Amino acid sequence: NINDSHSFADNANIALDISQSNITLSDLSPLIPALREFSLPIALNCHAHGTLNDIRIKHLSLNMNDDDIALNASAHIANALLADSIDININPIQATTSQEGIASLCQNLGLKETRAINILDEMGISTLNGRLVLTPMHAEGNITLFSQLGDILSDISITRDSINAPLHCIGYIESDGLHLNKILGEKSKLGLTAFNLEANTILHSNKPHYATLTGKIDRLDYNNYSYNDITLYGKYRHNNISGRITMDDINGSIDAHGTLSSKKDSTSIDVKMACKDLDLAAFNLAPQTQGKTLSFNIDAGYTGTTIDDANGVIDIHDIIYGNNEQQMEWNQILVEVRNDTHPHELTISSDYINGKVSGEYTTTTLPRTIFNMAAPLLPSLIEVDKTASRANDNTMYNDLEWNISIRPNVEMSHILQLPFTLTDTANIDGYIKESERDARIDVSIPNVWMGKTHIEDVSLRINHNNELMNITAQAGLMNKKKQLTIWSINGQAHNDNIDVGIHWNTNTETTYCGSIKLDSQLSRKNVNKNGLNVAVNILPTDIIINDTIWNIKPACITIEDKEIAVNNLEVSRPSQHIYIDGLVSETPEDTLHV
Repeated sequence: NINDSHSFADNANIALDISQSNITLSDLSPLIPALREFSLPIALNCHAHGTLNDIRIKHLSLNMNDDDIALNASAHIANALLADSIDININPIQATTSQEGIASLCQNLGLKETRAINILDEMGISTLNGRLVLTPMHAEGNITLFSQLGDILSDISITRDSINAPLHCIGYIESDGLHLNKILGEKSKLGLTAFNLEANTILHSNKPHYATLTGKIDRLDYNNYSYNDITLYGKYRHNNISGRITMDDINGSIDAHGTLSSKKDSTSIDVKMACKDLDLAAFNLAPQTQGKTLSFNIDAGYTGTTIDDANGVIDIHDIIYGNNEQQMEWNQILVEVRNDTHPHELTISSDYINGKVSGEYTTTTLPRTIFNMAAPLLPSLIEVDKTASRANDNTMYNDLEWNISIRPNVEMSHILQLPFTLTDTANIDGYIKESERDARIDVSIPNVWMGKTHIEDVSLRINHNNELMNITAQAGLMNKKKQLTIWSINGQAHNDNIDVGIHWNTNTETTYCGSIKLDSQLSRKNVNKNGLNVAVNILPTDIIINDTIWNIKPACITIEDKEIAVNNLEVSRPSQHIYIDGLVSETPEDTLHV
């Protein structure tokens, strides 16, 4: 009867003594194929005693490769035959490994993932200590790992009040110093980190789950700088995530918080961020900003499922950059996207840059549109994507227009050390009409300074119509002597041909003017698009330098793989000439004659 069974389980004594018994896991390969190559012998020792219902494992050890890998444990299993009250207590759990042991283990497991092998190798001599308690309604354990990657302490507890009650999980992990660069690889800019994190989760069977994450990162090395005092808080419930991250570093502070709500047909994101006195040079992010700090605030909101149906606003305001001696302030940079209107609109409003893009388009297909409109012009350089035909999908043609203006930025250029300075408003306008294979870009810059060089009346027009593209550019270059040189470029691209004309004229007492005309042809050796060949024909022309006429005779320059051939390039006047002919390549015997 049941009472006799319980009595037998409580009173029948058992004893188990296994000493230096060798096990080979490859013998289990018919059941576990992954162990097929595991030929490393494992020495098993086990000493246990007690009754069937109360088992005490005094000592259990597994040793591999002459103790290069060793596992030792002791355990007590109470109520072993009573499923509703079994109590398993494994304490302690101890394991040690060496680099040789890890290498042998990887080989026997057939592990070929380089990154994983490198991480295990970086661990070096490692020690693990821990304990584990298991009951029907409760589980808890902790592990401390010591290795050359750093030390990690973790705790976990899982409980429930009854068999149908929700699971309550609490986990904790901390480290005084973990080398992330050794884990992620030598190319990673992350370094040492010290942190403590705690997760609290309630898992329901018929209600939304709930979880929180709190913690602090005392140190995080990135790009050879140690960020300090970072706090984290996050909460998840019913497809809603909210959180906050703060940093109170000696070289700047950040406070960011936000929410993410996910529904079946849309996702909403709201983020607020305040950054104060960020020293980007001290952070090793922008050395050129030495001695200056940056402060700004961000309010951002987004609703949609993809970037193509997104509606939202990014508001960057109260921007202050500089130091006590010089400072630049932007009141606002406002970016608004509306894809729920027809036409779609994207607007930018700020102190310096303002613009608008409108039309019927999808953002994700714009690169494809530009690519496939350019491909017929230079098919040897850009392969036509035949699978991207609009006939093969249901997406609409991209038809849009834009206008952008950039106000003078003298103060901003000086403080930000920009390579250019605008003294008048610049404009960028244009459109793309994919349905008509038509596009145009117009750029107008009345005055721009590149260092001490003054360039005026800059204009650029790129016009694409069907399978022909025209480019026209003009600018006036003013030197230190107030002498103006007018430059103009006219180009045309179609069917692997690029025709370019360059003209210039200077308003000086002596004449400097001329034009150079180039006719280029692109081709490929084979259909696999390997080996681009370029043949540049220089057409005959005259140029005038200091009132002297120089004659440029027809010539050809070809570029094929790694060879450059110059054929009969000659520039001359009655008393002088320059003649270039020959071949430049990796072959030492090839010669260029000048």
